[in-house]
Amino acid sequence: SDINRTVDLVISVDPERIPLSLILLSDELGSQRRVLKSTFVHSSVSDHVADKLRNLLASNNGISRGNCDLAITLIWKKVAHGPQLMVDPTKQTTIQGEANVARYLSRLLNPSFDKDIISATLVDELLDLAQLQLIEGNSKEKSAAVRTLNSLLGKKDWLAGASPGLADYVCWSALHQTGQTTNPPANVKKWLALCGQHKKFQVISNLIN
Repeated sequence: SDINRTVDLVISVDPERIPLSLILLSDELGSQRRVLKSTFVHSSVSDHVADKLRNLLASNNGISRGNCDLAITLIWKKVAHGPQLMVDPTKQTTIQGEANVARYLSRLLNPSFDKDIISATLVDELLDLAQLQLIEGNSKEKSAAVRTLNSLLGKKDWLAGASPGLADYVCWSALHQTGQTTNPPANVKKWLALCGQHKKFQVISNLIN
């Protein structure tokens, strides 16, 4: 039956644009559920993938295919339009783009995510801002997005809640990928520092140095 069947998630990612939020969410899933994690390197990028990337999703704490409820496979390869998530490879269902893949993983973490409509709407707006403006936008759109984040962070420590969550992960990742962390406005700078100090972000601290 499908009830006890392992859910297979295969995520293809480009080593030149590391989707940091997806690494964070995979790590969180591993702390909440029985997750079998593995990493593969496609031959097309084998010369460009550092050891620290090859070993990202490798510790399974004795979890095997037979006793896990979720299997996450990370494949480093050339991907044209951001990360691709294939849910159940036999059905070939693909989700494209870091923000969309992050949405999917976060709903596995928190199935009741959408029940708080106001919070869910804010998070969705921030994910769109990260994907459409920070990652895919031109320089003018990127700058406008950073100003929006700076304004939001003038009143609070985190983008959407009392602790770092999905919006923080994806926006933080987008800023790092697009070189927006070197000279940010004051509130964004403070928030980046808070992210760097928070235990949730420690799992990927060596990927941005």
